[in-house]
Amino acid sequence: MKKTTSNITIYKASAGSGKTYALTKEYIRLLLHASSHNFKNILAVTFTNKACGEMKERILETLFALSNNISSVVYAQDLCDEFSFTHEQLELEAKRILHEILHNYSFFYVETIDTFFQRIIRNFAKELGLHSYYGLQLDVETVIQNSIQELFLHIYEYPQIQQWLIEYTNSKIDEAKERDVFKSLVKDSKILLSESFMQIHDSHVAFDEISTFFKKLEQIISEFENEAQVVAKQIVTIVTKHGLQSVDFKGGSRSCMNPIYAIAEGKEFDYEVAKFQKLLNHDEWFAKTSPVKNVQSVLENTQMPQLLQTIFDVYAGPNAIKYRTAQLLLTNKYLVGMLQAIQQSVDLYCKEQELFLISNTNKFLQTIIGDSDAPFVYEKIGCFIKHMMIDEFQDTSKMQWHNFFPLINNALAEGGSALVVGDVKQSIYRFRNGDWKLLHNTIYKDFSHDVHTVSLQHNWRSRKNIIQFNNVFFKVFSKTIEASFHKKIHDDGIDTIPDDMVSVIQDLYSDVTQEISNRTKDGGFVQIQIVEKDSYLELVLQQLIKDVVYVLEQGYAPEDIVFLCREKKHISLLVSYFNEQKQVYPQYTEAFSIVTGEGLLLSGSDAVQFILAYLQWLENPAVVFNKKLMSIIFARLYSTNSLCDISNSNDFESQLQSLSHISKDMSLLQIIEAVIHGFTLYTISHELVYIVEFQNIVYSYCKNNSVSISQFIEWWYEQEDSLYIKQEPKGYMRAMTIHKSKGLQFSVVFMPFVNWKLFGKPLLVCDTKNTDFTDMPYAIVPYNNAMAKTQFSQQYLIETLQSYIDNLNIVYVACTRAVDALYMYIPNQADSDRISNYIGVNCKELQEQFPEGNHTETLFSLGELPPKTKIIVKENAEQNSYPVYIRKLAILPMPESLRFVDRINVRRKEQIHGLRMHRMFEYIITLQDIETAVQQALYEKIIDKTEVSLYEDYCTNAILQSNVQRWFNPQYTIVTEQSILTPQGEKRPDRIVFTSDRDVEVIDYKFTAEQNPKHIVQVAEYVSVLESMGYSVQGFVWYVLQNNVVLVGK
Repeated sequence: MKKTTSNITIYKASAGSGKTYALTKEYIRLLLHASSHNFKNILAVTFTNKACGEMKERILETLFALSNNISSVVYAQDLCDEFSFTHEQLELEAKRILHEILHNYSFFYVETIDTFFQRIIRNFAKELGLHSYYGLQLDVETVIQNSIQELFLHIYEYPQIQQWLIEYTNSKIDEAKERDVFKSLVKDSKILLSESFMQIHDSHVAFDEISTFFKKLEQIISEFENEAQVVAKQIVTIVTKHGLQSVDFKGGSRSCMNPIYAIAEGKEFDYEVAKFQKLLNHDEWFAKTSPVKNVQSVLENTQMPQLLQTIFDVYAGPNAIKYRTAQLLLTNKYLVGMLQAIQQSVDLYCKEQELFLISNTNKFLQTIIGDSDAPFVYEKIGCFIKHMMIDEFQDTSKMQWHNFFPLINNALAEGGSALVVGDVKQSIYRFRNGDWKLLHNTIYKDFSHDVHTVSLQHNWRSRKNIIQFNNVFFKVFSKTIEASFHKKIHDDGIDTIPDDMVSVIQDLYSDVTQEISNRTKDGGFVQIQIVEKDSYLELVLQQLIKDVVYVLEQGYAPEDIVFLCREKKHISLLVSYFNEQKQVYPQYTEAFSIVTGEGLLLSGSDAVQFILAYLQWLENPAVVFNKKLMSIIFARLYSTNSLCDISNSNDFESQLQSLSHISKDMSLLQIIEAVIHGFTLYTISHELVYIVEFQNIVYSYCKNNSVSISQFIEWWYEQEDSLYIKQEPKGYMRAMTIHKSKGLQFSVVFMPFVNWKLFGKPLLVCDTKNTDFTDMPYAIVPYNNAMAKTQFSQQYLIETLQSYIDNLNIVYVACTRAVDALYMYIPNQADSDRISNYIGVNCKELQEQFPEGNHTETLFSLGELPPKTKIIVKENAEQNSYPVYIRKLAILPMPESLRFVDRINVRRKEQIHGLRMHRMFEYIITLQDIETAVQQALYEKIIDKTEVSLYEDYCTNAILQSNVQRWFNPQYTIVTEQSILTPQGEKRPDRIVFTSDRDVEVIDYKFTAEQNPKHIVQVAEYVSVLESMGYSVQGFVWYVLQNNVVLVGK
């Protein structure tokens, strides 16, 4: 990429250093820097919707504060000084900017990276060769599943793929791994989504080429083993001829000749060269006291010394490395072929379904952009993006950076600015393609020497003791981790480490020390508890419950407490254990409830389980179990519900009989709605939040899938462990993975199971360049230390370093979440491949660094738990009213058996017709858009193919009415379904027509048979809002079915 000489600012922001505060301040500065609508020229991107929401909220709150209470903004005077404003001038300017943003909110570009790139692709779909109706698919795993199913359906047409599948299945069985082939393939296919695969896999490799490649590997292995075996057999022949056996040589049963015999017999060939080096020293053949020592001189006069030298040369030469590399490549022989087939099936599926996978966004844009400094996809957007801000830059991927670079370069060249914010120590999303090296060195290489770096050095989050502990701990811990990396690499046979890797871990943590701010509170508590390794889990749980009770006794509320785990299985263990302990500690029955990082599982709701049991009973009434299960859940639901007097089996039977009108032919949402009302489930207040979220999930499912009960039930039980209430409930302790905790802070952090393995067993995608195996553009190999002695040794070195850094960063992220207290539990005498080993060896040094602590041989303890006097009022995640899903029911596709049934009354048909028309009108700007809008409705399954021409006529006839034609005139500026934010909430008129710069007509469509005064009131509110923005406004209610327009306003 071509360098620019313009300035770019990098904020290095360690945990708790006020990154969002700094970003907000910089954004406000940019807003004040230039003329009207300057905010439209600023693009700020981050990685999660939550982060985007927080940043938007912080910006708007700051602007509001500046325009109403300027003294509440700490840096207000700095802004006045920089821009030569009086306080009054700054207030007026902030008020103007806030007004502009709120009334042009769609141009407030604070969004996720994915959203930004998708917006580019959508805006340039035609130029990029995409169909205008392509569907963006977020659920990539479902596409992979469907593609594999399609592949299975046609697998008999491809004998080679069929054979690969058989061999793949056998390999999984032999390894005692996943016996569900489909599930295993779906899991392994996720490698297709990695950037490492996408970067190398530019084109499909023919199946015949794959087969030929692996035959070549088998030939390489065979030739090497044959060569070694011929020599070994000659050596064994000489030894036998002289009346000796392997055990007669030095070492006895562990004789140095054992490898020679194993090779000769064809039992084993994979030996280190060191095994043969000893044999070159003749004095190592026999022990000095051996009764056959005298045979040594005889053997020395045979061909044996030359043969031993030959076999040493075989294993010391380049062919040995080539042999081991071929062996490594063959370990995933069948997976490579299957992945190639699956990739082709995915491509075909997406083409047929007109889908675009969100995972392909970065690769797609990278291909379009190429090496261009000004790619055409950025020409339009680049003309108004003058300032760029990238948050969490350490999580950016190589492809994303490649795609951002031209836009940043253009902004800087046009006199704009660029700001990136990140912290390499918090880079923990490598599995999502995040690359810390971009922040550590790439960005400095891609731009010239005048990169301006700002370090945010103060910690504004934690108490003093926690800050000081983390400062010392991670200085020591990073050294220990780096030393372990060097030792492992050396032990695995790699003698040379590249210069840029020698001290990289300590380089990454060179800025780990944070300063105490003038707002930092004193105190804070840190404890590292060392427990017996043999009963680790049991002892941790026993100590954990005591520590949690103590924290609660000190006045902390349950929501102040979080448990951070590396593995999800430990979260389940915690939830189960604390549920069991409710009987031991009855006073903490409510406090011991734990919400996982995702929220409350929907499957834990009795109401949801009741609905599911009903659906299964309706599908197959002959299965008595489902009816019995319903009655049991029914009794449990209503035993504590004072709003309903239903409490016995007779009432259950009578209620069930009252719903005899429910049929399997009804839509799934209709059935569920009828069950909720028929059994008055909506009266159970603590179940409402579950019921509403369940309805949302069912609605989403029905939009994209078959609406049969059996298929929904099957889908539900596959997905139930991942279906949660989205809102964050209050009044509960929380448990989440460390990855989920990033960006959050908690008063008390427990790290109960700090004993995970440093190294997993991932499949690595390796480039075959600079190897003897370039016939395939990529290799898929298992990560293990065998890689170190192959032609992929550098990839092994890099992956090992990355694994050490990943684990170090994960511990850093967890430890820096704590505000008041941090608890950690590790085993003694931990294995060397466990993270706890490297924490444990540093405990003594930590105790020396903090002599004031209350330490023992099995405990590091610093400070005291600060008492908490604030009373927290518990707010349950409950909903007080149940929304009816009429609108959603109406626009969903009806089952085929019901679509034209006469029992749907006329009013219902009118509602459905009106809602469908309303949806189409969202896409109709002028008369020429009717066909497009109807096709969109067809794509969304709002209508079927038989109704296309019918709805084209409906829309055309409605628009051609003389009293509404001007609202579809292309000479006017027209917006549909445009949100307007007001202090009273969001307003969303159906249509706004700008007939001139200041003259506006606002229209609301109604598809009812009768008029209602509420319609007039609604449009009058729209008129009032638009008039407050300075427009001259006329409002209209358009009763489409009546061909009638009612004027509202002047």
